[in-house]
Amino acid sequence: MARSRTRTTRTETTSRDGTRTTRTTHVEVEGDRDEEWPKAFNKIELTFHCTWDGDTDKKLVDQAIDWACNRYCPIHATLSRGVKIEHHRKDLH
Repeated sequence: MARSRTRTTRTETTSRDGTRTTRTTHVEVEGDRDEEWPKAFNKIELTFHCTWDGDTDKKLVDQAIDWACNRYCPIHATLSRGVKIEHHRKDLH
């Protein structure tokens, strides 16, 4: 099984009421691919590396990640029909 990895960065996430929930968010994407062509992904894992200043309601951050992945992402909705997709948060200090 082949393993692929990519990383993207997004800064300053705000909640609906305008308060800042994270200072920086790095999304690391890893996936397992089939050995045979077309080497389709059979598992995709997203890790959200989050940093923030002061007190942050981690439940709100978890909810934002959950909604971004499961409610509002058409790519996730399409791929999850045949590929196992996992996501989780990892706090950075």
